[in-house]
Amino acid sequence: MFCNHGCNGAYNLCQDGANDSEASVDPNQPPESLSSTWGSAFSPAFERNLRQALISGDKTNRDIKKGEEILCNYLEFIGRASDWEADVRGLQGQCAGTELGEISSYEREKQQA
Repeated sequence: MFCNHGCNGAYNLCQDGANDSEASVDPNQPPESLSSTWGSAFSPAFERNLRQALISGDKTNRDIKKGEEILCNYLEFIGRASDWEADVRGLQGQCAGTELGEISSYEREKQQA
């Protein structure tokens, strides 16, 4: 399943009990609710399935209406402490409209080629 990021806490699919957004977190310090799932030992099997593992406990945080887009909290996809600051700042830029996400960047490159 693919889902877009719900900026400013507008997501409707998230980890049970999640209430953080790119607008509310400190880019220099991940909240315990997210960083507690990060392991210290490298596992190639876990690395290959990181995205699936990170969303395995997701639930809807409200009723989703028929036809409504499912929006995720992309903070939950950050799997390493070393990625935290850059990923949070990237989400902040995308939500502010000052940066492009990976898909939009890819599409723009293809158009210019």
